[in-house]
Amino acid sequence: MAGRPRLPISTFGAIKTTTLGIRQYRAQTCFRDWDGRTRQVTAVGFRRNAAQAALKVGLAARLPGGGIGDSLTAPSPFPAPAHAWLEDVTLDVDRSQGTKDTYQRQARGLVLPFFEHFPVREVTVGRIERFLREQRARSYPRAKHSRTILGMISAFAVRRDVS
Repeated sequence: MAGRPRLPISTFGAIKTTTLGIRQYRAQTCFRDWDGRTRQVTAVGFRRNAAQAALKVGLAARLPGGGIGDSLTAPSPFPAPAHAWLEDVTLDVDRSQGTKDTYQRQARGLVLPFFEHFPVREVTVGRIERFLREQRARSYPRAKHSRTILGMISAFAVRRDVS
């Protein structure tokens, strides 16, 4: 006989609120963390709603990367994974600051102006090829840098399961 179905990753179950004392409430729930483990999470507040709100804020902070990298989907605008990738690069301790600055300058100056109005799902191979041909018409190094940046942003999006 099967038990309850597992919570999906980064989701929580029903919130249970209990009274601890005068004007003191505890909200608790089970949360399935990014590592697949389900953990009990609690928060305290002076009102029932305040405890629940504090719990939800705490749950949001538990998301891996703490932000946009994991909320990317195919309808997301293309600058979203690009900025998430730049944030990821900034936190990388194995790259020099000069490399990080170069990546940021090339992403903002070469790639984002062309793709800023497209959702991720519309950044197709054909559209990328057209963009790279336009870059190649200006100069070979420009096209090469653009291809490198697009490749790294695309690889980042694949690692984040953008679909």
